[in-house]
Amino acid sequence: MNVDGFSDEEDEHLPASSKKRKKTGRIKDVNKKLRTQGHELGPPCHCKKYKCFEVVGEEDRKKMIKHFNLLNDWNEQSSYLTGLMSVTPVTNRPVREPDVEMNATLRSASFHYKVRVLRDDGVMEVPVCREAFLSMHGITKARVVTIQNSLKDTGTSPKDRRGSHKNRPRKLPDATMSSIMSLIRSFRTRLSHYSLQKSKKRYLPEELNVKKMFDLYCELYPGYKASYETYRSIFNNHFNISFGYPRTDTCSTCDNFTAKLKECTSPQEMKNLQTMKKLHLCKAQTFYDRKKNEKQRCRKKVDCEAIVMDFNKLASRCTAPRDSECTLTGVL
Repeated sequence: MNVDGFSDEEDEHLPASSKKRKKTGRIKDVNKKLRTQGHELGPPCHCKKYKCFEVVGEEDRKKMIKHFNLLNDWNEQSSYLTGLMSVTPVTNRPVREPDVEMNATLRSASFHYKVRVLRDDGVMEVPVCREAFLSMHGITKARVVTIQNSLKDTGTSPKDRRGSHKNRPRKLPDATMSSIMSLIRSFRTRLSHYSLQKSKKRYLPEELNVKKMFDLYCELYPGYKASYETYRSIFNNHFNISFGYPRTDTCSTCDNFTAKLKECTSPQEMKNLQTMKKLHLCKAQTFYDRKKNEKQRCRKKVDCEAIVMDFNKLASRCTAPRDSECTLTGVL
């Protein structure tokens, strides 16, 4: 698809790698982080065998829960907890009547728990009961049972398999996704005139918008159904495109170089024009760098101020662009 108003030099297809940064701070991401890092110390166990809360002081328990909450994800936490648990065969079983023995649920292994605390002579491992182990890490019994089952079956820590299934009946079909991406890429985009650095930001005419693009998609691809929100989500998350561009604010020198390059047929002359245009943009970049440096310097020093003026807007002149517009920004 060809959109009017673009120069041949800037009429380029959108690169496949151009995409916006994914949005962060969504509610589900916040809730996931809270579940991982929101563990709190529980009540004491009142254990008479190990006297867990007497041996492990309050400061040690606070450091322990803080370290546990700083672990990145569920898998890393499970690996840490697995290292504090040991499994052994059952050595003694109570004597039961034969009929009771047949219906009884027997344990296949015994588990022992410990925590690591810092002492003067280094890190030491302190045995604790299961209730203290749960309380000191702010976890539930079900979390420990999951680790126990994994230790008995595989001898390793469990892996978080939530969301790894392939049963997704509402997933957008690949063909529909491909058709949407293909249509968006077919629009001719251009770079910003003042994009002196390499940027992936692209622009479409201000006459267009996402709704018009979606209506065109429905017209061209009636067999691939998609909602407007789906189309809009793909446009925002996979592309770095904005609408509108003040074409009247371009520099006449740059426009002159662009026109000459468009009509040039000699390789040597084209190379010279490209070099001159690059030099022109480098001079303009010098002023932008000066303005940026002065702005940063004034932020650091309270006794320093900078004034930036656009001489084109201050000067009394006609509205026609001039050759020096790109370099008329001054920093005093």
